[in-house]
Amino acid sequence: MPGILVLGTIENGVPSRSTLELLTGAKRLAAGLQEGVSVGLLGPGGAASLYRYGVEVVYRANDPLLKEYQADLYLLALQRIAQAAGARVLLLPGDSLGRDLAARLAFRLKAGVVTDVIEIDIEGSEKMPRFTRPAYGGKAAAVIVPKRFPVVVTLKPRTFDPAGPAGQGEGKEVPVEISL
Repeated sequence: MPGILVLGTIENGVPSRSTLELLTGAKRLAAGLQEGVSVGLLGPGGAASLYRYGVEVVYRANDPLLKEYQADLYLLALQRIAQAAGARVLLLPGDSLGRDLAARLAFRLKAGVVTDVIEIDIEGSEKMPRFTRPAYGGKAAAVIVPKRFPVVVTLKPRTFDPAGPAGQGEGKEVPVEISL
């Protein structure tokens, strides 16, 4: 089962830059934790293009209510996707959408939350993820090692290089219902 879940977005049939940056962070975690990567998509289109980037599973909440951003509906859809995926680490973009949803999603999942991450690596023989974020207005860096899982993490935009294709991957799409 994939241990890292990325909130992805598709623009014009291809993964957005923020999604590719999140996949870079997810691949670092996946290599160190020896777990797979999955993506949660809200809305139609583009799932097939994600498999080229090493994604194993795409969880899709495709409901007409998700066409435009509505925080409560997106939160409900993400909660259902996260529960279906059973991931240990959930990566969200550090943009306005990710910042709006991260803490509330963490509360609903009884998870930890780390925001504005600028570096990801793995610590020690126990293979614990280690997240670095700016502190004191960027004059210092705080290193955070979560003590419980799942953990919701936002990555600071433009900090990670966008992921490149990893070949012709195959995966499966899992529909997620969000009926109210």
